[in-house]
Amino acid sequence: MMQETSPPRTGAIGCCTGVAVTPVALWFAVASGGAGHGSYNYAWFLFPYTMWFAVMLGTIALPGILLALVQFPLYGFLLGHYAAKSRRAIIAAAGVIAAIHTLAVCLRMIL
Repeated sequence: MMQETSPPRTGAIGCCTGVAVTPVALWFAVASGGAGHGSYNYAWFLFPYTMWFAVMLGTIALPGILLALVQFPLYGFLLGHYAAKSRRAIIAAAGVIAAIHTLAVCLRMIL
């Protein structure tokens, strides 16, 4: 009798990749702010959900910071999880993530 092997833990690998990317993205976002004297363009592009929280609350508060810390690990987890399923699934997941992220960035331009 042949044993079934468990699928690779690609979700965890993707999450770890997101954890590695997050500090670099945070550095660019904070550096673009220039201690309040720069533009927040990188922050808006990299962390649009956090920046929307900042607009609604008037400041970059704890919920937005926590969201920024989990955003890329979540993206990585989802991509890794769907990568284990099929090529079509990961392409669909990447497309949905990119579309939602892009929508959040672009809404800034029109609102």
